Amino acid sequence: MWDDGNSLGPKEVHNYLTRVMYNRRNKFNPLWNSLVLGGIKKGQKYLGTVNMIGINYEDNHVATGLGNHLARPILRDEWNENLSFEEGVRLLEKCMRVLLYRDRSAVNKIQVCPVSISCCVAQLISVLFFPLPIYNLSKYTNLILKY
Repeated sequence: MWDDGNSLGPKEVHNYLTRVMYNRRNKFNPLWNSLVLGGIKKGQKYLGTVNMIGINYEDNHVATGLGNHLARPILRDEWNENLSFEEGVRLLEKCMRVLLYRDRSAVNKIQVCPVSISCCVAQLISVLFFPLPIYNLSKYTNLILKY
């Protein structure tokens, strides 16, 4: 970054971004973003997140926004270190289904791609589609229009 021979790892970059977000919050001009940062340095995996006011944490799984409140409890209960890719996709699908039912205006498609130590480029392997029931609300709208 500064060409001094040192390299920043994911933990250092996450710490820097946390300070940037917290500094902008203190100036009452926050950056309206939630950031997720992951990486590997010297064989150590790292995954962390920081929100728009500088609140940060690191864990084996992270989420932002509404997912931090609704999906993280599911991940805490069902996630383990030896999860296969297919089991992970099913767990992700379960979490996203809960979030989709909570926010019905969200898009019901997500893209999934694996990321590994040996491969720096993530390739899209599947698109998950959640079919949603469509409710006939005409009988309710007629009742409302009568008033």
